[in-house]
Amino acid sequence: MSFISSARKFAILFLVALIATQAITVVEAKRGNRKIKLPAIAHKSFTKVAPVESLVAGGGNTDPKAVASAFLTSQLHFPASEFVIKDVVPVSAGLTAVYARQLVNGLEVVNGDINLNVKNGQVISYGDRFYRGARPSRPNLGNEESASGAGSKAPADAFKALTDFVGAKPTKVDVKSTTAEGSNQGPTYEISTDIAASKVPVKYAYVQDGNNIKLVYSYQVQLADGSAWYHGHVNAQTGAVEFVNDWVADAKYSVLPVGTENPNKGPISLVDSSTAVKSNASPKGWHSTGTTSYQDTRGNNIQAQPNTATASKNVRPSGGSALDFSAYKPDFTKAAETYTKAATVQLFYMLNTAHDLSYQYGFDEVSGNFQVNNFGKGGRGNDAVIANAQDGSDTNNADFATPPDGQQPTTRQFIFTQTNPTRDGVYDLTIPFHEFMHGITNRLTGGPSNTDCLADGESGGMGEGWGDVFGLWANVLKSSTKRGTSLPMGSYVMGQANGIRTYPYSTDTNVCPNMYSFLGKSEYNEVHMIGEIWASMLLEVYFNLVDKYGYGDIWAADLSKGNGLFFRLVLDGNKIQPCSPTLVDARDAILQADTNLTGGKNQCLIWKGFAKRGLGNSAQAGDYTDAFDLPSGC
Repeated sequence: MSFISSARKFAILFLVALIATQAITVVEAKRGNRKIKLPAIAHKSFTKVAPVESLVAGGGNTDPKAVASAFLTSQLHFPASEFVIKDVVPVSAGLTAVYARQLVNGLEVVNGDINLNVKNGQVISYGDRFYRGARPSRPNLGNEESASGAGSKAPADAFKALTDFVGAKPTKVDVKSTTAEGSNQGPTYEISTDIAASKVPVKYAYVQDGNNIKLVYSYQVQLADGSAWYHGHVNAQTGAVEFVNDWVADAKYSVLPVGTENPNKGPISLVDSSTAVKSNASPKGWHSTGTTSYQDTRGNNIQAQPNTATASKNVRPSGGSALDFSAYKPDFTKAAETYTKAATVQLFYMLNTAHDLSYQYGFDEVSGNFQVNNFGKGGRGNDAVIANAQDGSDTNNADFATPPDGQQPTTRQFIFTQTNPTRDGVYDLTIPFHEFMHGITNRLTGGPSNTDCLADGESGGMGEGWGDVFGLWANVLKSSTKRGTSLPMGSYVMGQANGIRTYPYSTDTNVCPNMYSFLGKSEYNEVHMIGEIWASMLLEVYFNLVDKYGYGDIWAADLSKGNGLFFRLVLDGNKIQPCSPTLVDARDAILQADTNLTGGKNQCLIWKGFAKRGLGNSAQAGDYTDAFDLPSGC
């Protein structure tokens, strides 16, 4: 499928029902038009560190947090007052990822992050995004009127500047002080407004933009209609919008029992919780938080419900005291709107399965996963996924909004109208898994307290690519899947064999010609298009590992098998890579994950996978020239 021009996009708005390829372009454009602003970061590096003695004074203390703190002070020369450790996350084989946020005048620099990878009391690599320019004097934060001197903006004024930027129009903006007594981080507020789903928290912070640093108000605004969840930062003095990220990530795909890609690949089956639920990931099952039990589609990990345009239909299906949901069956010969409750059960099942499966490979409580009750295992709780089935606010799409650990994410799954009868995206299994992977990668990259690291550009595009790969890895790729097989995405919901991507995925470059150099084309300046390139590279690595080590049961998390090893390296790489990674950064993080996990046994297999698609040894970030070379030894 060739890329569709801007002129045709305009025509498609009127002709969306005519052919599937046109509808795909409309969906893609929605993501491309979302309101995002990313300031420049002057200092960006990802550095491997030669072995050194323990950096902790007195020696012998190998606590990763202490080692990371000592490295920041003694090696990078940041005083302890200029950073805070936000998260400490185990990776594997004794490696721990530590995530630090920069402080200036006691306030966080919201895009100033360093991730440090610690093993055996030593920092072995780190990604550095800390601000290096001149520090401003401490502002007067005594009250909102004097925050940054004459001409400064009040929180309400700055909020209105943010809403103007994103195209929202509040009729009510009421500001209330929430400053804790004795707080040394400046005043805090909350805003009640008609455009938001809940009260908007407001605090002071800094944003770095190149060699400048600016005092801002920081807002978290979840729009009432669920279409966006903005993390916005507005200059406290000028009212200029400095930095905006939208925690909602769009996608498009479809899903039955896990491993059955869509209704054309197998029947609706009766699944028993005794085999579906994994007790290490969901110790109280899927319908209990440990303190509260439910008889409908709610539990510790997922809170699923219909959210159609018809209020009377928006009732969660009940399984009664026996939790028997077997009566909710879809009839695919009828329109999706006729099996709303069945789709809700399917969504609840799929996302709980994605939760339990990813847990086996390292997306656990301390890594920022989604649970009400973390059962004392670390991380922040009270953040089960809010999952809306057949959401009436849109069609032909799906999305996932990921706030930081401890705040509930939201996913919306929509009906697809490109076939007759209409189809529900939750029955094209790659779609819910793709969306859940947005949550995983946003929580893992930069640490679970920071979900601004995959905002747009290459990093945002890789978020789309990881989503495609997770959907394929869990539901499409089998022991019988051979190199060169055509792997389309979303063919069921669109009713077309080639699916929704430009090319079906394949290691055969005649079927899927994607190369690193494609990112130099103007039409590839879009996250889904970038994601296609990244997914193509990852699948080359996947097949290299499976060809050597074979295929195993994905639930066994057997790292001696190629498919299990591959997914563990992907998640470990997410934990290791810096905030706002490039494709080169993410490649290097996977290579380092292998060095840590296996002693580097698979370096050449991994290099060959990336090099085949142009991301070889001499490839440079930002210079989209194909490099097919391998490092010495390969």
